[in-house]
Amino acid sequence: MIRQLFLVCLFTIPLAGQLVLEKDRISVLGLRVAFAVDDDASSTGNGSFLTQPEVDQCGSYTLDPPPHNKAYFEAHLQAVNNYFQSVSNGKFGLDLDRSLMLPAESTSSYLLDSTMASYYPYGDEKAQELGMARFFKEAIELAYAGDAPRFDDYDVVVIFHAGIGQDFALPFIDPTQTDIPSIYIDSQFLQENLGSATVTLSDGSIVSSGIVLPETQNHLLYAVSSE
Repeated sequence: MIRQLFLVCLFTIPLAGQLVLEKDRISVLGLRVAFAVDDDASSTGNGSFLTQPEVDQCGSYTLDPPPHNKAYFEAHLQAVNNYFQSVSNGKFGLDLDRSLMLPAESTSSYLLDSTMASYYPYGDEKAQELGMARFFKEAIELAYAGDAPRFDDYDVVVIFHAGIGQDFALPFIDPTQTDIPSIYIDSQFLQENLGSATVTLSDGSIVSSGIVLPETQNHLLYAVSSE
């Protein structure tokens, strides 16, 4: 499911279209970001990445089976690369050798101080946009503080966050209305919401765009789907 969302995001952004024309391989910097632990019923999960299903509803075939660790996300990048290679007859794909998934430890993630719901408050569109810009900035800064990746070395930055994405919602009856959406963030979005078109780091490097995606879209892994 992450693979399909990644494909959609990558091919609906201007940067990706330019990269496809100029390069036959795209490098990806993946950042795994978790939230402060909570028991808020308005968001899916507790803010952490799944190590095992909260409930067993998938039977013998589980889509996106936990643990959702470093190897899990690297496998999704491999699947995206396989897709691109197949549909382009080998002319385009991901540069997996130059791509990187952080943190380096298998089960680690960058831990935000705030809960998921705080970044996407229900019913306030302006606050939601500000929250998404703030989430992106804080995630980038956390990754830099922890591992100091050279962001300029990668074509695309993807922030993989714990929990479900707000991408398949039914208005008025969605019980988890503060799940954050999958989104492509660009410099205009950052400028409009944070007053700066880039996230500038202490080494002088800047990040002006990126993709935000959830760890999965399989709601059946979470207890909320059975309530």
